[in-house]
Amino acid sequence: MAISDRLTFDDVEIRIQEQTAELGKANQAFHTEIIECKSAKNELIKLKDKLEAEITCRYNRILEGINKIFSIALQAKTEEDMGYECLSVALKVTGSRVGFVSLIGDDGLLHDVAIKDIVWESCGMHNKTGQRRPPENFIVHGIYGHVVNSGKSFFTNNLPLHPYIIGLPHFYPPLQSFIGVSLSFGW
Repeated sequence: MAISDRLTFDDVEIRIQEQTAELGKANQAFHTEIIECKSAKNELIKLKDKLEAEITCRYNRILEGINKIFSIALQAKTEEDMGYECLSVALKVTGSRVGFVSLIGDDGLLHDVAIKDIVWESCGMHNKTGQRRPPENFIVHGIYGHVVNSGKSFFTNNLPLHPYIIGLPHFYPPLQSFIGVSLSFGW
């Protein structure tokens, strides 16, 4: 081996300094990643705690609502009173702005028992004389029909994409969520 093929002490020193600098940069980058991961972990813990608190709050609201409905059921004098009170509780528990309680009559049509009309005016339809009225006395189909015919409660938070949705009249407010509960008389 010739002398020119061998590294000098200075060359070795320079290479050691370069590799030490590269390792220092990699170590700093690794340290930054560790800090970012710890920060992300802490954010996830905060989100988890917030979600658990929200679930607990919802659960408590539901239990309070159920207790209130049982209390109402014992005191209601008419189906309409019961319907309005139960609907009020359901709207409070769900945070909804519009809702109704209806009966399927012997004629097979939907008949209103109670309507909460925070935005219901925009759902009105014209009758034969041209007067606006809430939708009623119609054959149940689509998502409502699914709840009634299956006899099972149902909810979705993505109503526009749900397979049972058949569309709403153009003048209805846009709906994103739906909860339907099929009830039957116990007597």
